[in-house]
Amino acid sequence: MVLALGGGAFVEANNASLLETAATPTVYLDAPPDELWRRCAEDSVERPLRRDESAFRQLYETRRPRYLRARLQIATGGQEIERIDLLNDRDREILQQRLKTLVKEREQLQAQLKLLADPARTTGDDRDATF
Repeated sequence: MVLALGGGAFVEANNASLLETAATPTVYLDAPPDELWRRCAEDSVERPLRRDESAFRQLYETRRPRYLRARLQIATGGQEIERIDLLNDRDREILQQRLKTLVKEREQLQAQLKLLADPARTTGDDRDATF
């Protein structure tokens, strides 16, 4: 499943926390602010943040440190949106390996949580004690 988040959703504290604790693979499509400004102008959707270039740039600079915490960053600068190959062969391999690792980590965490939730493991229960 792919969940595309807008920039504000990605930096909102609760969402960021959920993404980090869920070990969700996150990808940041990076481009210079000049190019993002131009791309937004080409979009037929009215974007309120595109009304003031100075505010747009300031917001970009404010949010960028959080974006850079994504598990994978892909440089899209200098490419037309329709032609962006999000993953070259090297990036595909890195992403596939990272996804496998994350799935394995999630399975291990789920197994640990299941053990912790087991009522027989509560303190003071001597039924399983070895003498």
